[in-house]
Amino acid sequence: MPSSGSPPAGTDLAADGEQVRDLYYERAHLLAVLAHRLAREAVIAYNDPREPALPVLYLDTAAGQISWHLNPKHLSLFDTVPVVQPSDPRAAWDGHDKNTALTRLRALAQLTSPAGESTQTDPVTLSSDIG
Repeated sequence: MPSSGSPPAGTDLAADGEQVRDLYYERAHLLAVLAHRLAREAVIAYNDPREPALPVLYLDTAAGQISWHLNPKHLSLFDTVPVVQPSDPRAAWDGHDKNTALTRLRALAQLTSPAGESTQTDPVTLSSDIG
């Protein structure tokens, strides 16, 4: 399913709860930037059968689909991202795992220069090269 927003196995939430919450809140801000600035399309759906109460952010990027579970408390950061029905094709998970999502994220970072200008003229080639 989509890249998990759950803490790593063995995380002691009782001891590290506030720190973990802070990290996920910071991550949500970064995901909002990705959704608003770098995604060709971004949608949110409640369609993970293993985590039906968690919204999933799906980003269609030049490097391929990437997705993350979100904390519902952070949805205000994504106020311009439409929430779609679970069956919406834009929220169809492409089967990527966490490693593939991170590879695509790194590739996406290489697609743009610090000035925000594209350094890759053929995103389809990049997508096919990385899976």
